[in-house]
Order: sequence, then structure tokens, then C-alpha cells
Amino acid sequence: MQRDDTLKAAEQEAAEAQQAAEQLAERVRQGDPDVTPQQLAAQQQLADFAKLRVEAAKRRADRLQEDERIALADAARTAAEHLLGEDGSADIVAATKAAADAVAELRRVVDARNARVAEVGRSLARLDGDLQQHLGITGVFPSRGRYGVWGDASVVVVQGLGRVDQLSAGEVAAAALIVGLGEDNTGQWNRAYGLIGGLAGQAVKVVGERVPGLADAWRHTPEAYAALPTADRYQAMVQGRIPLSAEQG
Repeated sequence: MQRDDTLKAAEQEAAEAQQAAEQLAERVRQGDPDVTPQQLAAQQQLADFAKLRVEAAKRRADRLQEDERIALADAARTAAEHLLGEDGSADIVAATKAAADAVAELRRVVDARNARVAEVGRSLARLDGDLQQHLGITGVFPSRGRYGVWGDASVVVVQGLGRVDQLSAGEVAAAALIVGLGEDNTGQWNRAYGLIGGLAGQAVKVVGERVPGLADAWRHTPEAYAALPTADRYQAMVQGRIPLSAEQG
């Protein structure tokens, strides 16, 4: 603002000086004997000097603008260099690793629940077999009419209370992702869906490489990698998560 005011003041001064010089010149043209050559020359010099001040103000303003641009570029470079380093992404690496660990825990508890559903359901299936064999009760789920509870390895139903089905860890994790992104983040979910629906393993590798430090943060340890089945080792390779020692080997 101060820079603009200085330039405007110089331009106003130059305009006034030039106007005064033109007025003196016009008086000479009109035959005014009171205007001397010295007065006319002096006023024109003032006008010319004022124009030089305008040019100086413009150059000074340009230098200040360039200084501001340099300062802005330097600040952006410093910030970008920080973001390019692992320190600049430490928080997102930690949060991503925590989210991945949370999904792994979600998978574990869903698998444990599913195993329990299957265990209970298989016990009811054995009960149905026993009823059919020893009591001659026929039909699907004979335990339903006799005991009010029935099921198989995928579902267990308690009459009057409801049913419990095996869950898909992927569906539960996807629901958690949608909720975590928030109701107003449809665009973000669409991008996540595009990543998951495409070459998911390759996408994991790309994201890991895009965030400094993330690829190393979620690499398997040599011991964990060695314990993986062959198919899982292949996926780890596609995802860029194999130990560095395995990569170099």
C-alpha cells in the first residue's frame, strides 16, 4: 500500500508540474509579456524532474515486487523441501501406519467373530443331524421348531431375537473408511474407490512412494516376510512392502 501511495504521489506531482509548464507556454503563445524564458525553462525542468521521479518510483516499486516474489519463492522452496523430507511427512506416516494397524486389528476381530459364528452354527448343524437321525424330524433346520435356535457355519438365528451373520472384514473396513472421511467427502471416497477398484497392490506402492518415509514404515520385517505364504509374498512385492534386504537380494 505504501509503495502504491509513493508512486501515485510522484505521478500527481509530475502531472501538476507538466500542467504548470503547459500553462506558462500557453501564456507565451497568448502574448503575455510577463512570462520570461527563464521561468518557462525552470518550470519545464521541474516537469522533467518530476517525470524522472515517477520513473524512479516505478523502478523502486518493481524492485520491491521482485524482492517480494523472491521472498515468496524462497519461502515456498523451504516449505517444499521440508515436505519432501521424512520429517515433513512424519505425522501422515504415523497416522497412515496407525490406520493400517487398526484395519489389521479390525480384520482380526472380524475373523474371530466369524470363527465363533461358524463354531456355533456347526454345533447347531450337528444338533439338526442328531434330531433327524434319532427322532426322525425332517426338513431344513429341525432345531428351529424344537428349540427356537438354528443355523449353519455362516449364520445363527435365535427365534424372537434376531440373527448373526458372518461379516466381511472388507465391507466393515470400507464402511469405517467412509465414516472416517466424513459425510462431505464424497469426492475423497470416489478416489479411494478408484484406487481399491483398480490395481490395488500397485496403488499401495505408488502411495507409499509418494509420501516420504511411508514405504519404509509399512515394510514387512524380514522375519514377518519370511513367515508369509508364497501368494502373500507376491502381494508384498507388488505393494512395495518387502524388506530392503529382500529387494537387494
